[in-house]
Amino acid sequence: MSQMDQTGQSCPFLANIEAQERLTEARYEDGVSEIFSGGADPVQVSMAVFDQDGDNPNSAGLSTLFTTFGQFLDHDMVLTLEDADEGTLNLVGMPHDVGRSNVADEIEDGEAIAPSNAVTWQIDGSQVYGSTEARMEDLRSFEGGKLRMQDDTTSAGEMLPDADDDSFMAGDVTGDDPVYLAGDIRANENPNLLSLQTMFVREHNHWADILAEEMVLSRLRSGL
Repeated sequence: MSQMDQTGQSCPFLANIEAQERLTEARYEDGVSEIFSGGADPVQVSMAVFDQDGDNPNSAGLSTLFTTFGQFLDHDMVLTLEDADEGTLNLVGMPHDVGRSNVADEIEDGEAIAPSNAVTWQIDGSQVYGSTEARMEDLRSFEGGKLRMQDDTTSAGEMLPDADDDSFMAGDVTGDDPVYLAGDIRANENPNLLSLQTMFVREHNHWADILAEEMVLSRLRSGL
């Protein structure tokens, strides 16, 4: 896959997409790709988990930030794209079918399929900075080592830049109120996640200012 997708947008996905590493045995009905029919119904499980009334404090003292940071960190390491050619999952109780994951090209015939990973697997801040040079260039301001931000009258701090027609982001990029642009295409999935995305970019720019000031002071001290 090139740095430009078929629509001409800058592509945030790696050119060489590899299979995700498995930590457990694959569990397919036929051992290869057929959906496993046993086990608990995922819809019933979700209904039981979310059937809560009132305040339910976590026994370990954890807040919603714990799960939000988990999602933020997960988006740094893995993104599996959907592939219409692989079929869909029809789950009773869901508003629509769920597309199956893209399968890595290196999987041989008769071998258990493995989902691909379209972003860098290292914990390298790719959800903030992107996994490709094209996405990084979209995010950089090219001024003082900072990332692009925009003024917002509803916030005391700057906000992420708006996505546009040339961006590749999940969500609306063409309307009057487009989603925000970030290193990971899923940054706008929920307000909690978006707040972390925004905070890390603000933090980056905060330290860019401090480093720039220290460089000026260092030159003054050395008489340059």
